[in-house]
Amino acid sequence: MTQANKIYDYNALEYLFCYKCGKIKELEELEVNDNRIKCLKCGNTRLAEPGWVACPYNKMTAVKCPMGGKGIVNTGDGLECLDRCFFRAKID
Repeated sequence: MTQANKIYDYNALEYLFCYKCGKIKELEELEVNDNRIKCLKCGNTRLAEPGWVACPYNKMTAVKCPMGGKGIVNTGDGLECLDRCFFRAKID
């Protein structure tokens, strides 16, 4: 997705994941500045969009992962998430 599309879709998002803070940021914690979305706490513009994935830590069919499932890998013993955001553990 291009940066312009990210700005356009900003209002449709519930939250983004800030790589620098290592935390989920609600829309109130983000700012659109100079055609970029950034974290208000650290100023980072490297943010991940949520996406529907099969989370190895949540045995449901699909969950809305804050990092879009980018860290999910097959280890040979099954799926594992290397990002370890533990999003569902915080909610449940």
